[in-house]
Amino acid sequence: MEILFYYIINLLYLGYFARRYWKWYLKAVGRGLLTDIDGIADAKHMVANENQMLILLYRLTKYKILKLRSAKDYFVLGNSLFLLAEYESAIECYNNALRIDGKGKYAWYNLGITLGIMGRYNDALVCWDELVLKDGQFKEAWFNRGITLGHLSKIEDALACYDRV
Repeated sequence: MEILFYYIINLLYLGYFARRYWKWYLKAVGRGLLTDIDGIADAKHMVANENQMLILLYRLTKYKILKLRSAKDYFVLGNSLFLLAEYESAIECYNNALRIDGKGKYAWYNLGITLGIMGRYNDALVCWDELVLKDGQFKEAWFNRGITLGHLSKIEDALACYDRV
C-alpha cells in the first residue's frame, strides 16, 4: 500500500512539474542535446532520462492532460521530438502548431523536412508548395521542393526549382 501511495504522489508531482516548468525544461533539454555530451560523466544517462521526459511531455499533451495553448509551444515540442527521431510525434506537433497558426513558415518548413525524412514525398511537397506560395523568396523552400520533386522523378520541375535558388 505504501508503494502505491508513493507512486500516486510521484505521478501527481510529475503532472504539477510538467504543467508548471515544461517550457524551462524543454529549453534546458534543447541546450543539453545540442552540446557535446561525450566528455561529461553520466551525461548519457541524463540524456536518456531527458528523452523519456520529452516523450512523456508529448504523451501528456496528446492525452489532453497538459494543454499547450500556442503554436510556438507545439513547435518547440515538435523540434525536441524531431531531435529524438520521434518523427510521427513531431509531425503531430507541427500539425497542431499549424492548426493554431497556419502562417508559421518554420512550422511548415520543419514539417516538410520531417515528412521528407520519412519518405512521404507527396505530403512534403504540399508543405513546400505552401511555403513558396507564402514567401516566393524563401530559397530553402525552393531548394527542398526541388529535392522532393527529384524523389518523385519530376526532374524538369526539380531543375526549375533549383533555378529559383
